[in-house]
Amino acid sequence: MAVRLIANTEQGRWADRHRDLLAVALVAVVARIAFVLITDRVWEDAMITIQHARNAVAGLGLTHHTGEGPTHGFSSALSVLIPLVGEGIAPDGGLLAIRALSIVAVLVALWFAWHLCVDLELSSSSRLLVLGFLAIEQNHLFYGMAGMETQVAVAILLGGFRHAIGGNVGRTGIATGLAVLVRPEFLVLLVPFLLLSVVLRTGVAAALRTGLIGLVVVVPWVLFTTLYYGSPVPQTILAKSSAFSTLPGGGASLEEVMHSLTTHIEPLMRSFMPFLADTMVARAPIPAVIPAIVAAFAIVCSVIGLASSRRARPWWGLTGYFLAYVAYRVIFLPTTYYDWYVPPMTAIGILFVARGLEVITPRPGRRLALATIALIAFALPFPWLTGMERAVQQVAEDGIRRPVAAYLADHVRSGESVVAEAAGYIGSSGVLLWDFPGLTSPAAYAFVQEIPRNDRSVAALVAAAEPDWAVLRPAELRMLEEGWPLAASRYDVCHRLGQGGSEIEAMGMAKRTADLQFLILRRDGC
Repeated sequence: MAVRLIANTEQGRWADRHRDLLAVALVAVVARIAFVLITDRVWEDAMITIQHARNAVAGLGLTHHTGEGPTHGFSSALSVLIPLVGEGIAPDGGLLAIRALSIVAVLVALWFAWHLCVDLELSSSSRLLVLGFLAIEQNHLFYGMAGMETQVAVAILLGGFRHAIGGNVGRTGIATGLAVLVRPEFLVLLVPFLLLSVVLRTGVAAALRTGLIGLVVVVPWVLFTTLYYGSPVPQTILAKSSAFSTLPGGGASLEEVMHSLTTHIEPLMRSFMPFLADTMVARAPIPAVIPAIVAAFAIVCSVIGLASSRRARPWWGLTGYFLAYVAYRVIFLPTTYYDWYVPPMTAIGILFVARGLEVITPRPGRRLALATIALIAFALPFPWLTGMERAVQQVAEDGIRRPVAAYLADHVRSGESVVAEAAGYIGSSGVLLWDFPGLTSPAAYAFVQEIPRNDRSVAALVAAAEPDWAVLRPAELRMLEEGWPLAASRYDVCHRLGQGGSEIEAMGMAKRTADLQFLILRRDGC
């Protein structure tokens, strides 16, 4: 009886101590389940990795499509291994697997974030701001539930720093290896700063042991990809680096470089901007000045937090990682789209916001009030987010992209080639796809390499490769007709899907998209 009473008392104390964590965790889970049930939103890029898993289970190999041999057409190892388990359990179970694990991952991320806040001596109101942001901010919520590995990456990131700052070498080493498997760029952006945190906490020898444990986690995948694909470097990294660039070339003037850098100020601000954190959102249902004020407040607090933590050794690894990721966002990523890369930046950025909040508001009551207002601002977009993404899924994805794949599956004969930029849904058609810029296709990548760098586009790929079929948006067809009229003359439009336009509107919100019409062309007549 006494033992049971002590156990119940301990459980009560634990629940009371973690009351904020439990409340926020419930909100995070309910919001994600509601989002999926309302929208059934699937991010197009997620379909690429899921198609690899489906083909593997079907006996076709861990590849996007047949006809070119096994191709490493995905960047994140975990983004394909998780759906692979789901597909092995049940047909079309890959998407459910990544969604289910993302819900688990947000709970793991919140747990590590709670402990990080304690280790970093943040107050309860600042901790509430950090937890609430991770639970409900739109990019953190959206991408994991739409099929991306983003939420898993955030959980590994926070777990890695929590264990590094806490001095647990073994768990930090495991997190280090998983970090590389979930996001290849983490090898440069995260791993050095995890090791730095271990050095500061435990010493150089411990950091070496951490790195060795990470290698043990990563090496099996490196060996597999080398033997199976011929290289551990994903095809996607090669293709993206050859076709996309956000900075001017070596001969650019200082003015051109500065212009390229200053264009990233707005997307950086959007990272903490309610409603507009998605860089494809054109209009919000509230005056734009309100999200701008919230973002400005967050950025000012983060700068103050960075400055105030410069002498606190537990923050040094976090500081290095955050600044490195901001530089990565500015230098290597375009100003729009690619928002699934943002949560690993803001997951640490919100810690600096919380730190800055404590500096500017030492009074607990005022700090709690400001944290509450900020949380309300970040939670406010949820109803509009669900309405907007439901409309996008119904109109663009289910209404246009899926029918494109179905048409190709019915009309393209075995061995005929198809050029398109959108590889996700089209991948389910089973055709020989030469996607631009060659994310899933070595043949397309080889053609792209022959095109002058400034001319590389899906239209240029059609002209260079002369595929049997092409799936183009209206603007891409115009580019083909204007830039390569002879090549364009060889193709006829066989089918049109969608009514065109540049935006989808829902509930007073508008989102830009280029996917409201696709034209299916065939060479030498329909």
